[in-house]
Amino acid sequence: MKPDISEKIVYHRTRARKPSIYPLTVSQFTVSPGEVPHDKALMALHCREGCQSYGRNGACPPHSPDFHDMAVHHRYATVVYVKLLAAHYPVRLVRGQPRTSWKYTESFLPAFLRRQVMALARDLQGLPMTSGRCTGCRICSFENGLTQCVKPEARTYSLGGCGVNVERLMEHFADISLKWWEPDDMQELPPYQVRVGMVLHGKSP
Repeated sequence: MKPDISEKIVYHRTRARKPSIYPLTVSQFTVSPGEVPHDKALMALHCREGCQSYGRNGACPPHSPDFHDMAVHHRYATVVYVKLLAAHYPVRLVRGQPRTSWKYTESFLPAFLRRQVMALARDLQGLPMTSGRCTGCRICSFENGLTQCVKPEARTYSLGGCGVNVERLMEHFADISLKWWEPDDMQELPPYQVRVGMVLHGKSP
C-alpha cells in the first residue's frame, strides 16, 4: 500500500544582485523504518569507490552508522524530497552553458533540502538525514583527521552513506526515478532534478 504524499510549492529566491525565483515542489510521506530498503556494506563499497567524501566527512562511510542500527530506535521514517522541473531550469542551462548552470542548481537544491529536513527534525524531535555529505560546518572536522563531530547539533547523516538505497525507496513509494546528468555526455537534459532527505522519529504522523 502506497503512503499518502503531501505536496506544496515553495519559491526559492536567490541572493544574487538580480535574483531569480525557482518554484520547488516539496513533498513528504511517512513509512515504517523497516520498509526502507538498505544495505550498508554494499552502499559503503559504492561510496569508497566513487565519492570524494569517503573518510573525509562525518555523514559518510566509514564514519556513518548503519541505517538498521538507527532505525530500531524510531517508529517512523518521514521522507522529504525537493523537485525542480526542467521548465524552471536556469536560462543559461537551456541556452548552452550547461555545466555552470547545472552545478549551480546542484548547489542550492541540497542546501534548500537541508533546511527543510532540519526544520522537520526539530518539529518531530527526530534524527535528520540528507542527500550526500553533511554541510553543518564550513570544514568538516573529519576532513582534518578528527574522529568526533564538533557540532553534533548541526550534523546530518547521508542516506546513502548509512546504507539506504534511495533509488529503490523513491521508485517504490513515490513512483519517482532519480535523475543524473553529466554535461560532458551531451545527453538530453533530465526532466527534473530531485533531492531526498529523511527524518527518523517517534511521533505519529
